[in-house]
Amino acid sequence: MPSEACSVSIIGVGWLGMPLAKALAAAGCRVAGSTTSVRRLPELQAAGIRPHLLALEPETPPHDVAPLLGADVVFFNIPPGLRRGGSPADYLGRIRALCRALAEQQPGALVMASTTAVYPAAPEAATEASTDALPDDDSPFLEAERLLQQAGPPATVLRFAGLYGYDRQPGKFFAGKPGPLSDGPVNLVHRDDAVAAVLAVIARKAWPGVYNVCADAHPLRSALYARAAERLGLEPPRFDGPPEAGKIVSGEKLKAELGFAYGRPDPAAPAP
Repeated sequence: MPSEACSVSIIGVGWLGMPLAKALAAAGCRVAGSTTSVRRLPELQAAGIRPHLLALEPETPPHDVAPLLGADVVFFNIPPGLRRGGSPADYLGRIRALCRALAEQQPGALVMASTTAVYPAAPEAATEASTDALPDDDSPFLEAERLLQQAGPPATVLRFAGLYGYDRQPGKFFAGKPGPLSDGPVNLVHRDDAVAAVLAVIARKAWPGVYNVCADAHPLRSALYARAAERLGLEPPRFDGPPEAGKIVSGEKLKAELGFAYGRPDPAAPAP
């Protein structure tokens, strides 16, 4: 657990950022966090988080971000929003806006929430080194990582696999959707493990670096989602489409270098 003397700012206190902020505050850290909603400001304050209203956009001026950058650690946790209609250009614009702010004021260290979507489908397991030779224009996520890694403060990138847990149960991801869906291995991580990974990086001051955060087991979608849907009493999805050229992401580096242990190593096991 991080030192109680540590100050942490979380840019994006949402589904992942809120339990992280609460864990940090409970450990005695000074925590600040941003939200885009005025209505959530009292919620953050009640949780022991110094709240800031910030909608990070490509045109956001540095002084809007500055109150969050004086911390020992800044955790950047703004999702790209591509599934909700956002564009890679908008996402990279937000990253560049943060970089402009970092050029004027820098925290002690930066931790970035990224994604295992940086990895293309491949027969071999994807490790952190798999992207070393890839050009930036292969992926907006990879370009975003490299922009923040070059922004000044020592930066650690956490590439999260698909997040699940609590109100995001795997059985709901595909249940009731018309087939045929393609089968393949899954790369998932429970929210509790995602929070624990950020805490481990901060506690160990493990920067700069790049780490995958992905559960040990990679069951097939057909088996995982059918069992999960059954547990929830939902119609199971049909995976009778053509096989997908999938990928398996390795989370071993985090375990080897930081002594990390996944509390939920198998996404097929029942989870809260």
